[in-house]
Amino acid sequence: WLALQEIVPLVIGDGNFRHYEALVRLRNTDGTSSLPGEFFPAAERHQLTAQIDRWVVGATLDAMANPSCRIDSHVMITINISGYSLSDEGFLDFVIEKMENTGVRGERVCFELIETAAIAHFRKTIRFITRLRGMGCKFSLDDFGSGMSSFSYLRSLPVDFLKIDGSFVRNIDKSEMDFAMVRAITDVAHAMGMKAVAESVESESILAKLRELNVDFAQGNTLSMPKPLSDFMPGERRSSVLATPPTL
Repeated sequence: WLALQEIVPLVIGDGNFRHYEALVRLRNTDGTSSLPGEFFPAAERHQLTAQIDRWVVGATLDAMANPSCRIDSHVMITINISGYSLSDEGFLDFVIEKMENTGVRGERVCFELIETAAIAHFRKTIRFITRLRGMGCKFSLDDFGSGMSSFSYLRSLPVDFLKIDGSFVRNIDKSEMDFAMVRAITDVAHAMGMKAVAESVESESILAKLRELNVDFAQGNTLSMPKPLSDFMPGERRSSVLATPPTL
């Protein structure tokens, strides 16, 4: 199933910008749910990652196109894309066809790529970004700062948002080194006309440090808890839009 978590603006001027990230969850037989870190290793072993990505893209776009959806037509939703999908020759065509069939405007969609995966599949990443940017889509680079070649590749990756790796954000209020890293990434993002997004924001003290550095957006449970997509779609809880993803 899918949940939506708001990405909250921190800088004056971005207040009218509403942005959510679609988060996939796996419903267990006992009624509990597992986070991606718990079930994605199994998905990778069974080569199901690209299939899950297709389901997430399809379910998100179907929901956005559904007349009963309570998500404003000007709200943008971020969809995560794995490296396995970037290397899948048919995935780009699937996304384009799905967007055309649902009629969801490109400017309402942001695709989030993990930094290391984007670099590992660099040529296909550039093709993926170029085609979808032509339709108005935005792009975010996740876990930025975790790779050794981050800054050298950034000049060639036309993305709109840099999501700062959570390992730097979690201790920004305690570590001068992490504070300096977040400041450097934010400064580079702004110099290149991008927005900086901090993930893993789990305390007010972290939030205060991010405001001090003029980080543009923040995401975390302190600001907004993830809400089931079904909460935005009354009467649609059992519809095919919210169908169960591939079984692991």
